[in-house]
Amino acid sequence: MCIDFVYCIYKIYHFLQMNVHGALSFQNNDTLFTHYVPEVLPLNRTAAWVAMVAPFWSDTDLSAPAGNLTYRILNESFGQDTLDSISAEAGPFLKLNNFMATWGLIMTWYQVGYFRKHIDKLNTFQVVIATDGATSVTIFNYADNGIQWTMTDTGAALAGYNAGDGIRAFSISGFLTDEIGFLDSNPGNTGEQGHWIFRIDGGGSNEIVFKECSGTISFQPKHGNILGGTPVTVQLDSFCLTESSDIQCIYNGISYEGIFISRRSALCPSPSFDKTGYVPFQFAVSNGTTEIYRASQTFLILPFERAYQVDVSKADKDTLLLEENEAATVKWSTNLLPHKASDTYKVDITLYKFDFDQDKWDEVQV
Repeated sequence: MCIDFVYCIYKIYHFLQMNVHGALSFQNNDTLFTHYVPEVLPLNRTAAWVAMVAPFWSDTDLSAPAGNLTYRILNESFGQDTLDSISAEAGPFLKLNNFMATWGLIMTWYQVGYFRKHIDKLNTFQVVIATDGATSVTIFNYADNGIQWTMTDTGAALAGYNAGDGIRAFSISGFLTDEIGFLDSNPGNTGEQGHWIFRIDGGGSNEIVFKECSGTISFQPKHGNILGGTPVTVQLDSFCLTESSDIQCIYNGISYEGIFISRRSALCPSPSFDKTGYVPFQFAVSNGTTEIYRASQTFLILPFERAYQVDVSKADKDTLLLEENEAATVKWSTNLLPHKASDTYKVDITLYKFDFDQDKWDEVQV
């Protein structure tokens, strides 16, 4: 179905097409967009010049006796309360001053099957678009347990939007793989389960907005050995990290660079220590020069006899303690080093001896 109206997705369009296959497309003529098999965005052929928003672009099949599509048009005469609610949420989240939507559309794919005529699993999801004539936003909603299938007989699925210029586009991670199935269970960029909001008119920054970091952290494992190299994974309550975030892992007051894993998790490999026991651990995130989040926990340092990440070969295999003049070979995995794979490694090896009088380990000068 096509609707003639003015909508701005990176430029003005006058025709909107509601597609069975999990997408809305925008054109300036009544040519139908019929591509039911998703492709990597931005599209790089004739279809590249079609703007689209796609909560779940895939080969949805309504020919089977299951599922339906519904839509609701919102304007100042019908649905103003809903437009106000959309504006009240999207405006502050996207930092859009005075955004008050005057037109919108809600389209829902309810318990739809997949090609060819499969109804053993059913998906339920929704797209919302709204505009004030200059600024445009879209919202993707995924029902709890609403994404039961991800693969059809013709391929996988994709969620995101395409600007129609062959350049600008965004795809939610996991596209064209089974991992797209997390859409209904993981937080969206809003921090809420299955709920995403984007600005799509091309104004402002091209960066995708994510909820600011908040809440507490959880991390595993909560202990590591004195030799360091324990791969500690930190999980946040909010969905707020980006690849450009400055992530700092602070062990016992000393800061080390963390490694981005996903929008809500990071890797904090532990450094070496000169003592065992509990030490303070902090996780901090900065945006440029401004710290936007910090959380505190404690981390347990174990004796190096329990250094399970390190393989030590020596004559007496019952202990890692070295006798005077005893030789040993130490091996470890480079995956445990606190650097990115593209970095050049510089490894410092430090020897310690135990001071029985002071009940502590001292560094050996070699």
